[in-house]
Amino acid sequence: MLQILRNSLIKFANSSIKLKMTLMAVMALLGFSYIVFSNYSFFTETNQKLKQVQDIDSQLVRIGNRLQIGFLDVNRLFEAAIAENEYDTLAAAMDHSTSQRKDILRITTLKPSLASRSHEMLASFDQYISDTQKYTLRVLNGEFSADEMHSAIASTLKQRKQYDLLVRNFNKTVNNDFDKTLDTIRIESEAASFSQFVIGTVLVGLVLFAIIWLIIVVTSAIGQVIKLAGQIAEGNLDVEVGIGTSTEVNRLFMALATMRDRLKKQYQESAIRTERQEQISRLNDALRGELTTLQVSNNILRCLAELLGANVGALYLLEGDTLVMKASYAFSHRKGDRTRFLLGESMVGQAALERKLFMVRDLPADYAPVASGLGEATATEVMLVPLEFNGNLLAVIELMSFTPFTEHQIDFVERSAEGLAIALSSAISRMQLADALERTRLQAEAMEQQQEELRATNEELEEQATTLRASEEGLQQQQEELRVMNEELEERNQLLDRQKEEIAQKNKDLEASREELHGKAKQLEMSGRYKTEFLSTMSHELRTPLNSILILSQGLVENKKRNLDEKQVEHAKVINSSGRDLLMLINDILDLSKVEEGKLELVVEELNLQAFADKLHGQFDVQAENKKIGFGVEVEPELPDSILIDEHRLSQILRNFISNALKFTHKGSVNVSVGRAETDVRLAEGHLLRKEDAIVFKVKDSGIGIPKDKLGLIFEAFKQVDGTISRKYGGTGLGLTISKKLAEIMGGGVDVLSEGENFGSEFVLYLPRTVTPGVHKANDSGTEQVTSPAKPSTSSAEPLTPAGVSSEDAPFSGAAVVREKTVLIIEDDPSFSGVLKNLAEDFGFEAHCAHTVADARAYLNHHLPGSIILDLGLPDAPGEHLLSMLKEDKETRNIPVHVISGKLNVNVSDLAGAEEFIAKPFSRDRLDQLFQDIESEIHDLSYQRVLIIEDDEVQCEQLKMNFDKQNIASDIVSSGEHALSLVNSEHYGAIILDLELPDVDGFGLAKALGEATLGNTPIIIYTARDLNKKQDADLRKYAKRIVLKTDKSISRLINETTLFLHWVNESDKTPNTKEWVDTSPSDGLNFVGKRLLLVDDDIRNLYSLSAVLEESGFEIETASTGIEALDMLASQPAFDLVLMDVMMPEMDGLEAMKKIRSQSQFKSLPLIALTAKAMRDDRARCIEAGANDYLSKPVETVKLKSMIKMWLRQN
Repeated sequence: MLQILRNSLIKFANSSIKLKMTLMAVMALLGFSYIVFSNYSFFTETNQKLKQVQDIDSQLVRIGNRLQIGFLDVNRLFEAAIAENEYDTLAAAMDHSTSQRKDILRITTLKPSLASRSHEMLASFDQYISDTQKYTLRVLNGEFSADEMHSAIASTLKQRKQYDLLVRNFNKTVNNDFDKTLDTIRIESEAASFSQFVIGTVLVGLVLFAIIWLIIVVTSAIGQVIKLAGQIAEGNLDVEVGIGTSTEVNRLFMALATMRDRLKKQYQESAIRTERQEQISRLNDALRGELTTLQVSNNILRCLAELLGANVGALYLLEGDTLVMKASYAFSHRKGDRTRFLLGESMVGQAALERKLFMVRDLPADYAPVASGLGEATATEVMLVPLEFNGNLLAVIELMSFTPFTEHQIDFVERSAEGLAIALSSAISRMQLADALERTRLQAEAMEQQQEELRATNEELEEQATTLRASEEGLQQQQEELRVMNEELEERNQLLDRQKEEIAQKNKDLEASREELHGKAKQLEMSGRYKTEFLSTMSHELRTPLNSILILSQGLVENKKRNLDEKQVEHAKVINSSGRDLLMLINDILDLSKVEEGKLELVVEELNLQAFADKLHGQFDVQAENKKIGFGVEVEPELPDSILIDEHRLSQILRNFISNALKFTHKGSVNVSVGRAETDVRLAEGHLLRKEDAIVFKVKDSGIGIPKDKLGLIFEAFKQVDGTISRKYGGTGLGLTISKKLAEIMGGGVDVLSEGENFGSEFVLYLPRTVTPGVHKANDSGTEQVTSPAKPSTSSAEPLTPAGVSSEDAPFSGAAVVREKTVLIIEDDPSFSGVLKNLAEDFGFEAHCAHTVADARAYLNHHLPGSIILDLGLPDAPGEHLLSMLKEDKETRNIPVHVISGKLNVNVSDLAGAEEFIAKPFSRDRLDQLFQDIESEIHDLSYQRVLIIEDDEVQCEQLKMNFDKQNIASDIVSSGEHALSLVNSEHYGAIILDLELPDVDGFGLAKALGEATLGNTPIIIYTARDLNKKQDADLRKYAKRIVLKTDKSISRLINETTLFLHWVNESDKTPNTKEWVDTSPSDGLNFVGKRLLLVDDDIRNLYSLSAVLEESGFEIETASTGIEALDMLASQPAFDLVLMDVMMPEMDGLEAMKKIRSQSQFKSLPLIALTAKAMRDDRARCIEAGANDYLSKPVETVKLKSMIKMWLRQN
């Protein structure tokens, strides 16, 4: 029996947790049911007994009490009747006796066991009542004598005492029975309560014991599982998984075992992938750069031999139908070795023919021995790898090894073959491009020679034409003579016909020569355009590496850690200086290309001459002091205080003049003067600049001077006074060329004066006092061409006041692109338009003002703003008329127009198409609401997906990573066909397109995408090509934005796309925060012992800022998300300051700063916010979130260090 019980317990212990819990629940339910049933039975029985007490015993007690009291009342009434001699009282006594008699009879009904006592009481009561009634009647009737009355009274008293005794005994008996019944119920109730308490306690104890036992069993199993999971999490993937005590635990152990096996497998696969990625990275590093075909081939063999452990290698390049050994690795040339193979010839040719990887194993002992200086041995395996690109075979690689190649190595080679082919193809293409450029150069020289020959031919033809015209005059004279001489008329007419035929033939020959000359001129123009486009593209591509060179070399020059010697610092200065010189060269090339391509846009602003002169003096004063020469800038007092000009281009010209003067002047002085023109200035092509409209800038030096025979050359591109290879002064020769073209574009010119070498020189710049803004280009004759003429005014709101623009109902030009963040303010009051312009700029808009309808039409012909504010009271035409024109024109009908007016009776029906009408005057709050409405109109776009069309995998990965950080979904395709199929089947919020695609022309694809989306999807061009004006205009028909690939272009592209997808309406709250006050240089600041937490999700920003701040003594800790920053603040020693980026994944900087400020220990911790957006409300949002101060990216290190110093000092 015990064995059976033991086995049952063991079986129960090994049963499932579900079964154990079910049995426990059943046991608890049975115990609870038993208790409930027992209580129910006891309460039912008790209720029955209490009901009996209520219905019988208590009634009997009440009857006994009534009998005793009622008997006293009956006696009192009998006595009253005798005393008062009243028969009515006697009747009342009889009535009471009847009630008493009913109670006595009811005793038998209630309790039959008392029937005998009831009968006895009834008989005694009836006898007493009968005798007493008779006695009373006789007394009332006077029938009793004194003796009879005494005898009757004694008999009556005896009967009364007898009945009273019976009643008392009855009450005693009834009360005793009542007390016994209650005692019985109480005792039974106590016994039942005790038994239920005992049973309940036992059941609760059993249930608790079972629960505790089950908890121990479950927690023990879970503890084993946790222990195993912890060992697996720590990397112990060989841990043994045991067997549990229940079905669920067994399944959990099995799941852990499965997880362990899968993790082990994934770890092994990850190790293989990591090794393969490292190998691919090394291979890519070896192939990076502008390498020749031979260099690429040698690098491929060397890298593959190192990665695969190969001992010998060779690369055979396909030339026609023959494979020729281009490069080798550790190959010992022997007599009879072949280096050329036809397709299908030998294993090399067969691998090329079949275009698949070949493995040759078990080589014979004399097969291609591998030799070294001490001996030679035979390889055991040969690997032949064909390289093909776009279906074309390029080369075959042959590798030999002492040890067999592994499957991973073979797989690596197969995966890398495509990349190797691409690198080899690129090298071949570069060589071909270099050859093509050389041929183009030779062709250009030949065309120049042909042009000279054609010019000479043209001159000869013109001389012949002159001779022919003289002949015609002679013929006319002969005709007059023929009318007189009839005899010679026929002969002379025939001679004249022949001469006319000869003239016609010569004219045809002349026309053919002219057409040929025109074709040659077009070819020369195309060649020059190709040259300019090439220079512009290369200049952009050089900017990216220059950025890193300048930053890092500047850090080495500063040598704040004092770990470089003087020679190394000097080397770093040379690197930095050379980088800046190269950057200046690139800028010059770009400016030259922009001028020649017509892309240069003048930004005309009001310029204070004295402030500009002081600025120039400050820029070059130190340089002049270092060379110990004099330097001064003077402004004639008769000149106006300010002029309208492009300050940037004016500074560029004068900086070039002054830099050259300082460079070529070793003693003496350099003087700059600004004054009036003494006479009218004759510019190129006879253009006259009147002296009253002109201003003259002169830069005079006492330097080396310019030979008179070289004065005509210095303004030509890439020309210098000393152009020999042994020249003393460097430079590109572009500065003066660009200066001359910029002066011509601004409507002026330059001149140079010099008496010869060692007599100094003077450069003179003539400019109009009012320069025309817009996009300009210099034509062949040297005069400027202006594509958007506008004559600026000097009013406070900078209106556009074009000359000669009609306000007729002609349509707008339609050549503009919508500028979403631009507001056009059309208001005739300059003061009020200035107020509106300032307020618009406060909201982050670019605002332009027009005071007349003509001004507005001139602006809209070249620019389409995102919104328009229109006053109805304009001087040259009603505002209603302009509104109607805007809404009827297809180019402007969708631009929101907000109408304001001070007119009293405005007909609202004339304002059809307007967004709203605001009557003057109105409050500042209403103005704020107006610009908030404009902001909503411009920025209210929904969140959607982005389609990226890009064939560069690295660019794709970077774009996708950045879009993922912004929570923007993206699809990536590498071909135009795939992109069109997706656009036709899916919906995208924006499309990013690279123009360089393998299968289609990017311009055609942009047009196809625009037509496929009906222009509803924004297209953003993302390209490295420097577009000319026509290409730019063609693309803007379909593309909303064009972003050039530079070192910072991805950030701009992300911002542009984000603006298209999701404009966020931000509040207009501007907190009263502490503005920047400390702008002094922070070089030499010492922050030793200070701990700084740098929070940014961009590893490049972390690296650069850490490098700069660590040099100042900071101990830097970094975090990449707001969550990570909070954890570091909580777990590490106290920080002195936190630099917090705003845009980060998981938790952005604003939320992180709010959580930091919510903790009391960080209330006074300085927080400086960093952001790349620099939007209008960014500063207010950062301060509201808890930041002490704010900096926009790119961060200026001097300003950052000064700001840090200020807040550390205050803290």
